[in-house]
Amino acid sequence: IKECTTASKMAACQFKVNPLREALNTKNDAIIDQNRRITIRELVDEVNISF
Repeated sequence: IKECTTASKMAACQFKVNPLREALNTKNDAIIDQNRRITIRELVDEVNISF
């Protein structure tokens, strides 16, 4: 996961990255509801994470 590159965005980015990591840790669950997947996608877009 990329680090945040600007100090002004650091707090907001960290706030988003932590739940994203948690969500990715549970990606192998048998059932992931659609809202959860949408949330993950939005976090990825907003934090500019590359996989």
